[in-house]
Amino acid sequence: MRTRPTRHQASSDLVYVKKYRDAMAAMRALPDDYPHSWKNQDSQQLALLSFPPMMVRYVRILGSLINDPTFALPYWNRDYPEGMSLPEMFETSLPDPANLAGRPSPINNSLFEAYRNFLNLQPAILDFGRIGGTDQQAITENNLFSMYNQMITGRYYSKWVLWWPDVSWGNPRMANNEDMGNFYSAGYYPIFYSHHSNCDRMWSVWKNLDPMINIYPVDPDWTAHASESHIATNSIGTVDKVEEVTFPVKLDKTVKILVKRPAINRTKTEKKKLKEMLILSGMEYNGTKTFKFEVLDNDMDGGTDITVANSEFAGTFESLQHGLGGAMKMKSGVVFGITELLEDLKAGDDEYVLVTLVPKGGTEDVTISERPRSRLTWFPLNIDSNRFISVF
Repeated sequence: MRTRPTRHQASSDLVYVKKYRDAMAAMRALPDDYPHSWKNQDSQQLALLSFPPMMVRYVRILGSLINDPTFALPYWNRDYPEGMSLPEMFETSLPDPANLAGRPSPINNSLFEAYRNFLNLQPAILDFGRIGGTDQQAITENNLFSMYNQMITGRYYSKWVLWWPDVSWGNPRMANNEDMGNFYSAGYYPIFYSHHSNCDRMWSVWKNLDPMINIYPVDPDWTAHASESHIATNSIGTVDKVEEVTFPVKLDKTVKILVKRPAINRTKTEKKKLKEMLILSGMEYNGTKTFKFEVLDNDMDGGTDITVANSEFAGTFESLQHGLGGAMKMKSGVVFGITELLEDLKAGDDEYVLVTLVPKGGTEDVTISERPRSRLTWFPLNIDSNRFISVF
């Protein structure tokens, strides 16, 4: 049996850390053209994102290299305050085996990777939401609010995929933000795999929050429709002066859209059975550029000072750079659960929801070709057969 330790448990277990370093050193020593080599692990990391057995294969390779069939990767529990800093085992300086009297260096640590953001080194707390500043307590609290948003408020879509590589992890001195700040190079950083071990854990946690609802979709026809007795009839009132938006629209500025809701006056039982989802589809953008925008519901102030801690915050869409520049036309979409959000705002019986899209960098060439819509569903559908990325 393989039992995954947390990253802080693993870091304090010297026997485990040595095993992990020995396994990584053995993998790095393999010829590049060998199937189990470190170079080949990175070339397969994109497949790992959509094919979980790839992670199983990676762990088995490491275990075989040290003759330990019970070896398991640590999971980087970034959702827990003690896990919100970079695991120390990946940064520890070690002496050169060929010169033990020499000065220790992290390059002698097989878990080390130089292409990472030095601003994230301990004792810094990783700023997942990139709120900025040096107030570690504020950053920790914002991280926890982000987790609540991902796992509870909007949990009726599997937002666990948000725990992908992040632009803030890459080395800002590198032209393309390598390693973890770019999809093509993320797999060159050993911590990438501990990060994905936590993805597995968060997926399990999310499913167990509500086993009847939080399940993997297998039927593309799971969308339900509101009964006629609950069709929305009243108005949101104060936002009826919002200018009509013509689609397609560029996200080079804040965009506000009134979205008609499918039903109101629903009972608690109905809300439990069918969740209201805000669907943004038809996004087109250059995949070689990183961009981010936030999605707010019923915000009357144009996104001013709204953070993940506010009830109006529905979530964030962020696309990480793919490759080394140029042009890569991509299409995508995102889904947000808004049932609990609207209840918190006491807007559950409003006919419309005001959706605000707030650019947070790099969105000048992002286009949304379809009007956002709200639907009741047991589980959201795959949008236009496009793979969509839901983050923050």
